[in-house]
Amino acid sequence: MSLDKYLEPYKKWGTKYSLWPIHLVTACCGVEMAHTWNPAYDAERLGSLPWHAPRQTNLILIEGTITFKMARSSGIFGSK
Repeated sequence: MSLDKYLEPYKKWGTKYSLWPIHLVTACCGVEMAHTWNPAYDAERLGSLPWHAPRQTNLILIEGTITFKMARSSGIFGSK
């Protein structure tokens, strides 16, 4: 029996539940997250795919300083 046969359910699970993040960069912290998908760290091999349109993503990474006004519009705090 090949190893691929045993790993196939895990590959399907990883594909089904992989993260597709989008970056909302408000300060200088976006560079550090961008390095995650470069060839040195290669987060894509772990199932994470950076995406460019918010409609198709399932994770929003907010990087940097968030003011109260920005927090209300992004849904971090409830609207009044």
